[in-house]
Amino acid sequence: MKRLALLVIVLSALLAGCYSRVVAVNIMNQSATHIRNVEVIYAGGSYGIAQLDGGKSHQYRIKPLAAGEMRVRYLDAAGKQQDHKGPRITLNDQGTIDIFINDVGFKWTANVISK
Repeated sequence: MKRLALLVIVLSALLAGCYSRVVAVNIMNQSATHIRNVEVIYAGGSYGIAQLDGGKSHQYRIKPLAAGEMRVRYLDAAGKQQDHKGPRITLNDQGTIDIFINDVGFKWTANVISK
């Protein structure tokens, strides 16, 4: 019984130090109107949002599986396709990437650490 308890403690300690490196992507629509068909493309994957209303934000965690440049595409309120290149991320990166969309422009802010 003591061996089992010791084994559980050791395994718990080992697993407590394990975590997955991810990049939190925050999309903030600072415009007064919605955007639609938002697609975030990154090395090894992509994800999408059907609609993001004005003044709202969306967060999603990604796990880059290779090195590559990020990209975001969406339809603005007028239905015009917007396509923006972003920062380069690599396998095992972790941190945050903020995407700011507003009526007069677009901005990426990356705080990513490569491991």
